[in-house]
Amino acid sequence: HPVKLVKVGLLRGPALLALSSRPWICFAEQPQMHVQMLPLSYDVLEYAAGFHTELCPRGIVAISGKTLRIVGIDSGGHQPQMFNQISHPLRYTPRKFVVHPPSRKLIVLESDQQVASEILLPTEGDDMELDGPTPQGQVGDLALPADQAYGPKRAGRGIWSSCIRILDPRNGRTSYTVRLEGNQAAFSICFCRLPNSPWGDHTYLIVGTAKDLTFVPRSCTAGYIYVYQVAEDGNQLKQVHCTEVDNVPYAMCSFQGYLLVGVGKSLRLYDAGRSKLLKKCELNTFPSFICSLQTQGDRVRS
Repeated sequence: HPVKLVKVGLLRGPALLALSSRPWICFAEQPQMHVQMLPLSYDVLEYAAGFHTELCPRGIVAISGKTLRIVGIDSGGHQPQMFNQISHPLRYTPRKFVVHPPSRKLIVLESDQQVASEILLPTEGDDMELDGPTPQGQVGDLALPADQAYGPKRAGRGIWSSCIRILDPRNGRTSYTVRLEGNQAAFSICFCRLPNSPWGDHTYLIVGTAKDLTFVPRSCTAGYIYVYQVAEDGNQLKQVHCTEVDNVPYAMCSFQGYLLVGVGKSLRLYDAGRSKLLKKCELNTFPSFICSLQTQGDRVRS
C-alpha cells in the first residue's frame, strides 16, 4: 500500500506513524537518541492522527475499514517493545517444535506427566469429579469449563500423556493431532532427509518417545523413533514405521543424508529401511546422557 506518514506523540516524546500494508512506528530511543522503527501488532489503518484526552493522553484516532477507532500504544510506561506475543492454548506442555517449510505450520510435541490421556477423560456432558475448591471459588462469579479452570485431569505417578499437533500460528487452529498411546512421553523432533528410503527421497518428520519414563533414576521400558510423511499442505501425518530402541532418544538431527540420534549415553547413525530404521554405526563412550545435538558440515557437537 502507499505509505502515509503521521506525527503522533508517545509518553516520552514525539513519534512518526507510517501507514502501509501494516502500521509501523518510528521514534527516538532515550537517552541515546537512537532512531528505531518497529511494526505494530494491529490491523491495517487507512488514516490516523494524534488524539489526546485525559483518559488517553497519547492516543491515536484511526480509520480501519468502515470503523473509526481510538487506540493507544501499549508500552508499559516506556517506549514500545521490539516483540509482541500471541498465546494459543495447548492440551499438554509443549516440549519442542519444528516449522514445516512448505506450509509454514508448526508441528509441536506436547507431553505431561501425571496427566490422564484424553481418551480416558469423560466426554462433554458427563459428570466430572474434581478435587479442590469449586470454579466459583477460584474465579469469582465467572464459572469456567472444567478443562479451562483446572487443566487436564490428574493421574497417578509415572503416567504420561503426549501428542503431536500441527498448528497454524497465524490463526491458532489445529489442523491435525496424533495421540501417542501406551504411556509414551515425547521429547525430540526434527526433519530429516533420507535419500535411501524405499518410499523415495523425501524429507521426513522424526519423533522420539520413551515408554514408562522416570527421571530419578532415569529409566524407561523402551524408546521409539517414529518416521512420518507430512502432507504438502501440512494438514496430515502418515506414519511410515516405528523403530524400538533401548533408551530415551532425547536428541536427534539430520546429518549428511542420515539420522543422528542420541539414545541415552550412545550416539547412533540410522538410515532408512523398509520396516524400520537401520543402525549404521554407534559410539557408546559418552560419560553422560546426550541432551542436544548440533552439526556443521562433517562435525557433530553434543
